[in-house]
Amino acid sequence: MSVHVRTEHRVPMGSPMKAFASTCPYVDGWSVHVQCPHLTPSAVIDAFFSASPAWVDTLIVMRNAVVKRLGLKATTEKPRTGARAWQTGDRIGAFRVFDIRDSDVVLGEDDRHLDFRTSLHWHAETGGVRLYVNNAVTPHNLAGRCYLALVTPLHRHIVPLMTRRMSIVLAANHADGV
Repeated sequence: MSVHVRTEHRVPMGSPMKAFASTCPYVDGWSVHVQCPHLTPSAVIDAFFSASPAWVDTLIVMRNAVVKRLGLKATTEKPRTGARAWQTGDRIGAFRVFDIRDSDVVLGEDDRHLDFRTSLHWHAETGGVRLYVNNAVTPHNLAGRCYLALVTPLHRHIVPLMTRRMSIVLAANHADGV
């Protein structure tokens, strides 16, 4: 299956993350066509957390070991997904669900060094659904700015890869009747 991921420079209209992103110095985004007629918030959340390649999971474990020593938030648990209707306020691994709507989910966290949000937004288009993955970050101090500078190059490779993998997972789940 050929999946093309597009770079998106703005948070889509109608996303509840638009206001948060408008004040952030770092905003990125990608979109992909998903071959299924509709998506649910829980299916998109589950696809997001299952789309991470093993090597990215290893990087997260290493990141958590370092930031924990610096007194920042870290989690050692892998996010548990599947067969659950997620709600605003739920925690999924290191992420909190900030907002959940029929066609948009905002995940993220607030910490001493920075606040971040990830928006998973979708709408119908010919032959399926267009899924947008947008990220917005506000660093609070030098540690936040250094962290952002360090992870941005990796982030620009990881998120398009995860966006592509989400599309494949969601289409496969739809084909399997999940």
